[in-house]
Amino acid sequence: MSTLTSTPMRRARLVVVTVGVLLPYLARIPGTFVHGASWLSSYFSGGMGGVLLVGAFNALSWGCLVLLSFLVRRPIALVAPALAGFGFLAFAHSGLDLGADAQSAVALAFIPVYAVPIIVVTFLLSLAVLGRGSGRAAPTSNEQAAESVADVFAEGSVPRDEGNRRFACFACGRRVSFGVSHCQTCEQPFRDHPQ
Repeated sequence: MSTLTSTPMRRARLVVVTVGVLLPYLARIPGTFVHGASWLSSYFSGGMGGVLLVGAFNALSWGCLVLLSFLVRRPIALVAPALAGFGFLAFAHSGLDLGADAQSAVALAFIPVYAVPIIVVTFLLSLAVLGRGSGRAAPTSNEQAAESVADVFAEGSVPRDEGNRRFACFACGRRVSFGVSHCQTCEQPFRDHPQ
């Protein structure tokens, strides 16, 4: 199975879609305590067509997140853009008074449009900090040293002893058998046992 369609990414996309669809209505709930029930019902006053219209416009923002999710391998890279974009949407929808002016409903179209640049910029910052994600944790110093030893082996400067399945310890340089958990000379532990 590809890492782009792995189960955690599918779950993350499902969460993004679910939150994105429900967010305009959930953001109105706190305002009902101040403005009354009409504050929430104003988003439903257009009937099913109005609900679909709000959902269609809002699909710009959560659809952008879903499309960006195909560029990364791990869901953690979507957390910052989702928080920034959905936070902006929640703030904007919670304060939009549709009864204030005849043109205030136009904001329903522009709120998601304004959220898209916020999502994209935050996604780019997330990529700069976290990278695309390789599906594994960042390497420890032992892993980095083991990778540098593997590079040395690849260059051919330190030959592998293929017959005895041995390699050089990256801490002391002594020959160590494959599959051991630590060097017998310097007691250097190996996190990932070379195979």
